[in-house]
Amino acid sequence: DLSCDRVMTFWLLREARLRNPNLVVYALPSAWPYWVGVRDNSQTEFHSSDAIEYLVSWVQCANTTGVGIINYLGNRHNPPLRRRPGDSSQGESRQETITSPSILLHGLNTQHWGPATWTVDLRLALDAAGFNATRLVLPDSPYDPSVRKHMESDESFAEAMQGGAIGIHYPCHLPMPDLRPSTGLSLWSSEDINDDANWIGASCLGRTLNTNLLRMNITSTILRTMAKSQNSMLAPKATSQRSADGLIDAFEPWTGSYRTRETIWMMAHTTQFTEIGWQVLTYQHAKGTGHLKKGGTYVTYISPGRDDFTLVVEKLHGRCRTCNGSITGAETVTFTLVGSLIPWDFVDYMENDANNDSNISNASDASDNVSNISNDSNDSSDNSEDYVEDLMNSPSENDTNDTNDTNGSNESDTADSNMSNVTEETWQYNVSLWLSNKTHKFIQMPPLLLDFKTASFSLNILPDHIYTVSSLHGQLRGEPNRSSEDEEIVQLQESSSATASKFPIPYNDTFDEYAIDETPRFFSDYGGSFQVAVDPTNSPNLVLKQWVRHASAGNRWTTDSEPITLVADKLVDVALMVDVFLPASAGPPPDPLANRSFYIRAAWAGQCVVHADAASWEGAKVSEESCKAGWEEQFRHDEDNGRIYTLGAVQQCVTAHSCSGSPFRDPDVCTQPCGPIGSLEHSNQSWAWHGDGSLRLRSKPELCLTSVAPPGHGNRRHLQLLHCKKPLSFAQQWEAPAELEVYAGACLRLEPVPASRDEDAGEVLRGRQGRKGYCLRIGVSENGDALWLLESGGKHATILASGSLSSPLGSWHSLRLEVSGTVLTAKIDGQKEVRAVDGNHRWGAAALVSSWNLAYFDNFELEARPESDLEPPAY
Repeated sequence: DLSCDRVMTFWLLREARLRNPNLVVYALPSAWPYWVGVRDNSQTEFHSSDAIEYLVSWVQCANTTGVGIINYLGNRHNPPLRRRPGDSSQGESRQETITSPSILLHGLNTQHWGPATWTVDLRLALDAAGFNATRLVLPDSPYDPSVRKHMESDESFAEAMQGGAIGIHYPCHLPMPDLRPSTGLSLWSSEDINDDANWIGASCLGRTLNTNLLRMNITSTILRTMAKSQNSMLAPKATSQRSADGLIDAFEPWTGSYRTRETIWMMAHTTQFTEIGWQVLTYQHAKGTGHLKKGGTYVTYISPGRDDFTLVVEKLHGRCRTCNGSITGAETVTFTLVGSLIPWDFVDYMENDANNDSNISNASDASDNVSNISNDSNDSSDNSEDYVEDLMNSPSENDTNDTNDTNGSNESDTADSNMSNVTEETWQYNVSLWLSNKTHKFIQMPPLLLDFKTASFSLNILPDHIYTVSSLHGQLRGEPNRSSEDEEIVQLQESSSATASKFPIPYNDTFDEYAIDETPRFFSDYGGSFQVAVDPTNSPNLVLKQWVRHASAGNRWTTDSEPITLVADKLVDVALMVDVFLPASAGPPPDPLANRSFYIRAAWAGQCVVHADAASWEGAKVSEESCKAGWEEQFRHDEDNGRIYTLGAVQQCVTAHSCSGSPFRDPDVCTQPCGPIGSLEHSNQSWAWHGDGSLRLRSKPELCLTSVAPPGHGNRRHLQLLHCKKPLSFAQQWEAPAELEVYAGACLRLEPVPASRDEDAGEVLRGRQGRKGYCLRIGVSENGDALWLLESGGKHATILASGSLSSPLGSWHSLRLEVSGTVLTAKIDGQKEVRAVDGNHRWGAAALVSSWNLAYFDNFELEARPESDLEPPAY
């Protein structure tokens, strides 16, 4: 179904355009719904009419919700390019048995951004829907020369891309001076920086904004990320991920507080002194942009009216993600205003003073470090179109670069020509000066006075500094000036200066105060889509609904997470109450075969039974090790004959007493070829699971599978068949965690598993293996069993308690999960409490979760609980 109101994207865009009506919007689809490209139950046609329908519908939603025009629209590359090493579909939802679209659709001879004909069809569909002004950007990935080749050889493709851009990621030095003349396309850095927001990252940003223009004529640099706004439990840690790469951090919607980072002031050196449509003077035009002798760069921007300028000068040292840092030296540079940038009264005075010509010439000859800042086309033999680039290449302004200004600004034509009484004492013209360095950010300095005789100013430029010199005045280090007409916006911005504080507890939400399809306050989705909807059992009542019934699978951006929405952060001792409803149609049909894959886990240590060293050969030992996703720890238990089959390339059986080759029975357990069922010789391959959690040989029930820790083996523990102890030892208790095929539930103390530096916040919750915490889930297993599970961990969670549940589908159930110190208490439908002790998770967020099916939640509550002093037992 289609709804334009289920996410905050369009609200955010509307608010942004209220503050800046000239805002240029570039939209790029990173992930797509499951149904895009599905043919014959397989995602084999990613670049298809489905994708075009999805993109055009999204642009239409932007228009109907008041956002206005989407200026630029990108196209993502094939999903398989984003799969991480070791990323597989094993253990994920059933919908993800997908073959690579890049092979099935495109073969080896088609570019990863899709067939050129698909881009043409997208252009035609946008035009037919009335979005002629929306331009296209390709490939939004590392540089792909095939875009340019198609532009030069395919007329229909060139027409479809007209007014658009080539977007590349993290360029360092990719000069293509003939790109725009030959194709009409601009060159963008459509994803850049993505580094720490400390001084090193800020230094990288300031240098990148200049060098992208200077080295590569890149006219748009898009940052990843502008605002880092996510649940703080997912916020990057300096020891694992980037320490936060946003211009601002905003982690507490309940207070509205935010923190500015050093990078935002670096951005201000350019953006507070320019606007969309300002133009850049190149080096060829009066040295308006260039390199400094002792390292560093300078870039000059001029206003569309050619009467204001901004000069950004940098000698920054910080290294970037893909570019090295630099080493610079101090120097003094003189910049001279030329043409209409010279104040009109000063121009007239110079025209009436014969001595001024020689003064300007002498000043220019005095030093090699002299740059002319001019927009007068007489200063270059080239037409201005050849050397002036749009800052953002706004479609409405692409054709406004040409000028025939040869006599300076028009004001000089009407000025009083009698300037003979002007002296250095009576005439002053100054330009504003701002600087940043490692210890001072975006500081306004005393203005620079324009030299009375030469229309120039000198700047002493220090290493690892950035300077902005501008004819504009009134910039601020903070909130911009606002008129009385912006009262509502003023209130919104002032509320964001609140002091940071903990999430307010007690907290409850019945979801009755929202509009349908609205996202409730303080909830943030990291998988699936949770919005307010009508209660399917009581139409006047409103509830929170998880809508998505298919994982994105092959259309994903990162590894699929389960549907999950987080609320609050850094919770310790707390109770969560929520009502849960799973529709009767959500359950799978009963499986007539009880056999299924499962993991054998140590009941108390939480480790897995695995093929030792992932071996699959005859006689490979079976041991207990840390759990890892993969076939080497998956088995299939046949409850009829007792066999535990391996799931490797060669199916074998878990076997006792026959591992060493010795005629005497050894205690080890290994994998051996499966013998005839029922034969006495192979009775050592038949196992029974007893109610006390022990795994015993059917033929010798007094012998239990036992974990033994020989010295020098670290986390690995050998498995042997030993006499069962009374009472049963922890080392002899096992479990086969029942996996719920359809479920919904609630979690506490939830946090992500530490991720690598290059993984995104959305990726740290990559499926259930990407999170840890305590969860209470209800649902139906793969073979139709109705269960509830209280678990610690994520994927391969330790089951702390479990039980059967009547009617999990088609009726509401009340869940209560309480964590106090190391004591967990679970209660379902007000029945008898179940208690467990576990100390693996100390704090985290609250969350609501489900499988990929419809799920409903109501009457959400959080309340504080006193800390318990109980400690978990040692293994």
